[in-house]
Amino acid sequence: MAVVLNTIAADPEANAYCSLEEAEALMQGHPFSTRWDAATADMRRRALVLATRLLDDSMTWDGDPTTYEQKLQWPRMGCVTRTGDELADDSIPEAVREATVELARLVLVSDRSLDNEAQAAGLTSLSAAGISMSFKANAGSKPIPDAVARMLAHLGAVAGSSFVVPLVRT
Repeated sequence: MAVVLNTIAADPEANAYCSLEEAEALMQGHPFSTRWDAATADMRRRALVLATRLLDDSMTWDGDPTTYEQKLQWPRMGCVTRTGDELADDSIPEAVREATVELARLVLVSDRSLDNEAQAAGLTSLSAAGISMSFKANAGSKPIPDAVARMLAHLGAVAGSSFVVPLVRT
């Protein structure tokens, strides 16, 4: 069954931050769009839905959702652009749409929803004298890659990725 995208801001049935048409426009001229270009329209829509879900599951967004009824985390109140201007609380910011498309492109390359096998398995060996460490060869990937996290840094942070420790001088 083909996936139908619902990108209506604050809709209780919304399932994506970006339409296929918007994604196609953003993907034009992307130097690494080989997998995207080869994917069917339905696979692209599925990738956009998964990318949206990964963003909502993995990000700690600034501000608050606009309504209690909305399914997705955007739109939000109390958020600002990179330059400090207030964002509209009734639409999806361009940065979120662009990040969704970039993550959808990466979803078509590998399943980003899997556990990171390197983290799960840990070290396979460690030596002290010669300082030699070995990690599992097939490392998994993070759900939200650094490039996508940077695109969204002014709107929130990847959950569990950073913390602030106050510096106290005595």
